[in-house]
Amino acid sequence: MASSSQADKPKEAKATTPKEDDLQKIMNLGTFQTYIRDPQMKKREFQVGQPVFPSPDRTERWGALPLSLFHSNDGQGGYMEYRPNGFRCTHQTGQNIVQSIWSTTTKKEFKNGFRYFTGEKSEIDLVFLVPEKEKTLVLYASSSAMPKVYTVKIDVP
Repeated sequence: MASSSQADKPKEAKATTPKEDDLQKIMNLGTFQTYIRDPQMKKREFQVGQPVFPSPDRTERWGALPLSLFHSNDGQGGYMEYRPNGFRCTHQTGQNIVQSIWSTTTKKEFKNGFRYFTGEKSEIDLVFLVPEKEKTLVLYASSSAMPKVYTVKIDVP
């Protein structure tokens, strides 16, 4: 009879909480799953900057997440539909906490509503309400102006 070695034993699964499982389900919705300060994001047309959070004592509960979109000029006056007002920033319940979108760019990159014109950089701040006691949020970003659906894990201090 051969003795059982440690290599033959099945690996134990890391225990997760229901909150972590729910957040992972939201993250799995993205075809490109990332996090703040991911070096791979620097190569992408859609980028997420460093979030601005409320004070550590949470007397202020508003946060802001800078987002940018840039496509090289196609030379043909091309445009795409870009609707960041449809992005969702959620916590483990899946509840959207986005309150508003603030444009920090000139109006040159947008014409006729939500038409984003190539060659211009769009920069916006996604303003959201930080739920009490939440430590992790997930941004779900999808638009026809972006070739992939992005999910971004955001750690709250």
